[in-house]
Amino acid sequence: MAAEAMSVKDVPRNYIIEFSIVMLLYVGAVWARPWLITHAGSGALALAAKLAPIVPVWLMLVVVWRYYLRVDELQQKRLLETLAISFGVASCIMVSYAFLTDLGLPSLAITWAWPTLGATWLFVGAIRGLVER
Repeated sequence: MAAEAMSVKDVPRNYIIEFSIVMLLYVGAVWARPWLITHAGSGALALAAKLAPIVPVWLMLVVVWRYYLRVDELQQKRLLETLAISFGVASCIMVSYAFLTDLGLPSLAITWAWPTLGATWLFVGAIRGLVER
């Protein structure tokens, strides 16, 4: 649906639906990836299995960008502020965790970057929503 034809009240709902679908694709691709790699053998299918999570990562960017273009200037400002704060928090969490591995915690794959950012984005957005009430 074109952005200009979409009702303002439908923008958040459509964003949540689009983002949820893409996040499920990402989680599914990450979980299925090891099995697919093991059973794909070599060649094009193995390459596709190894690269499968890349597609939903980029689709997440597209979904957020589409939302950004559909909302008004105030909502754009709030989105960018929330993203900036959550990016800072997620970055600190991930770097801190890297040092905590020296204490015996298991190393985490970089695939945890998106879920970490998503969780901090949700948390920061919820806190900001409560504060702005």
